[in-house]
Amino acid sequence: MAHRFKVFQVLGLFFLVATGTTVLAQTNSEINAAVQFNFSNPGARSLGFGGAFIGLADDATAAYTNPAGLTNLSKPEFSFEGRYFQYRNEFLDSGHAFGAPTGNGTDTVAGEVRNRTQDSTKSFSFLAFVYPQERWAVAVYRHELADFQTKFQTNGAFFGPQSNYPLQRFFPVQASLDLKIIDYGASFAVRFGGFSVGIGATSSQYVQRTRVTRFSFTGFEKASYATPMEIEGVDGSANEHVTVNAGLLWKASRQFSIGAVYRQGPKFHNQVFLATATTFGSTTGTFHVPDAYGVGLTLRPTDFFTASFDFNRVRYSQLTNEFLNVFAAGAPAPTKDYRVDDGSVYRLGVQYVVPLSNNVLALRAGAWRDPDHRVRFTGQVLATDDANTAAFKTGQILLFRPGKNEYHYTGGLGFTLGEHLQLDAAADIATSVRTGALSAVIRY
Repeated sequence: MAHRFKVFQVLGLFFLVATGTTVLAQTNSEINAAVQFNFSNPGARSLGFGGAFIGLADDATAAYTNPAGLTNLSKPEFSFEGRYFQYRNEFLDSGHAFGAPTGNGTDTVAGEVRNRTQDSTKSFSFLAFVYPQERWAVAVYRHELADFQTKFQTNGAFFGPQSNYPLQRFFPVQASLDLKIIDYGASFAVRFGGFSVGIGATSSQYVQRTRVTRFSFTGFEKASYATPMEIEGVDGSANEHVTVNAGLLWKASRQFSIGAVYRQGPKFHNQVFLATATTFGSTTGTFHVPDAYGVGLTLRPTDFFTASFDFNRVRYSQLTNEFLNVFAAGAPAPTKDYRVDDGSVYRLGVQYVVPLSNNVLALRAGAWRDPDHRVRFTGQVLATDDANTAAFKTGQILLFRPGKNEYHYTGGLGFTLGEHLQLDAAADIATSVRTGALSAVIRY
């Protein structure tokens, strides 16, 4: 029976974790299979619009979203925001994939059994100061691009058998991941009539710690977590040199404006390692936040109603440019067997304003489409593959599958007290992530 449960330590197999929002690290470790972070624009006001803010860009968050919009501001403005994220992470825990269960021990359930963890973070997510003049404006800001934490434990699912490999079982694992990326930036904009140009520069601070500990098992018995067999991880702490973002804004009339933006994603280096009781291999890995560009339209048919639409193109394919196979013999090594396509993000938001004497109440709603951007395995099982290689590829096909597009729905309220204070609240609801935001703007 032992040959049917041969565990290949270097070509180790594993399970899937997924949320619905970019892939967290560029290796084929199971914890990175589909964990993603959100590219939502900062600000509760923007969130209430579904993030459709490129063509509007008329508050301090324009410093990041579209720096050309800073020329919309007429008074110095201080803005800050807090956000709450709730993530639902799905993982393959047990069951029997790609075959029928044997009925022995724990191998009694047909199909994949997936469980979910629910993790949450809250943080001070955005801070900015804008100083405008008649034809130009300058801003400085701090923006939290990512704040993600998760941990989980699996029992080790079964899969197979197939014609060219015996029955296999995934390693039971315990895994954890912490990621934070903070941008510190400055933006400048200048206006020429109804046309504005803006440019920004950002330095990013990155911290990541990932651990995946694999445990051995005996045949069909329950997983035992007493003695680690193998530990794999990613350690990263870096400050990225300057990246840039640039924007354009054309206010054709009071009722219509159009904007465009390009944002360069930061690129970080980290240590990727795989350790067993007798060996240790490591190499330098890369975490690349994808570049993005987009256009936005804003319509104001009346003084009380505003509608915005954004189209963004995100270069998710950059995630696999330096992708690592952490189970390559000796040490993690580059691989071309994983792919992710660039994606299109569509955002739509509306606002209706209710005057209240010297104050204003704003009602907002929006929606946006987050395209599937999970890394998928593109290798194929060949008739010439040996049993270990065939089983490894089959496991990768099971774990690194295409995902689905996800739709987010947003709503928010804004309350402006006179000319100097604005308070906003918003929520973003989707299957895999929920976001809440509170922000305030003080004008002098």
